[in-house]
Amino acid sequence: MHIHLPKPLHGWRELIGEVGIIVIGVLIALGAEQVVEAVHNHDDADDARAEIDAEVVTDITRINQRALADGCVESRLMEIDRIVDGAGDDGRIKRPSWIGRPPLYGIESARWDAASQSGRVSRLPSDWQGEFGFLYTALRRFSYVSDAEQQVWSRLEALAGVERLTPDGKLAIRADIAQARYLNFQVRQISNAIFMTSERRGLHPTSRRDPPFAICWPMSTPAAQGQKMVAARSTRPWLEYIRTHNSKVPWH
Repeated sequence: MHIHLPKPLHGWRELIGEVGIIVIGVLIALGAEQVVEAVHNHDDADDARAEIDAEVVTDITRINQRALADGCVESRLMEIDRIVDGAGDDGRIKRPSWIGRPPLYGIESARWDAASQSGRVSRLPSDWQGEFGFLYTALRRFSYVSDAEQQVWSRLEALAGVERLTPDGKLAIRADIAQARYLNFQVRQISNAIFMTSERRGLHPTSRRDPPFAICWPMSTPAAQGQKMVAARSTRPWLEYIRTHNSKVPWH
């Protein structure tokens, strides 16, 4: 008994050719899909890079403002040192009317966090990932140290309402001065690391320059005037306040 295979209408050779054409078409379609996906991933990664670059520029511009206040922070600590050293035998001091504190700026990381969680960061070069991973770790550290610095200065500001210092009070203030100096050093070191890393990536702070910081104002600034000026910075343009109140606080 012989089994006869059905013969294709146009012969086996033509059938194989038609199947080959179909296979090639499928392969081309799959390849094109991969190309489209690769282009999409590349564009998506470029968008993530641009968004993160913009976020970093915002952050380092703010950190640069804090760096501009570094000299005022050191000067104010020396002034407080002299006040404590000048306390009389009865503890009486030359009470300042204004202390102020270093400027505090928020650090943004929402774009980095979103790009990391979505996997877009993983599509970027490994050296880029390494440097920006370090950069955002340093930015978070800067934010943490800045918050700690504010807590210390909130205690030092209380000196503006004190007429006398007890021996324990002197020790407490000296401890806060030492802590403030240490935190200012930490801010400086972290800022330098951030600036060097961002510069390697071609990112630089903008030319933004904020008005004089509260810690740069003279210690003779009346408390009421200082509080009004601090409030004015968050409620209306600084120059408008200067024109309205004819203030003569020096720029630093």
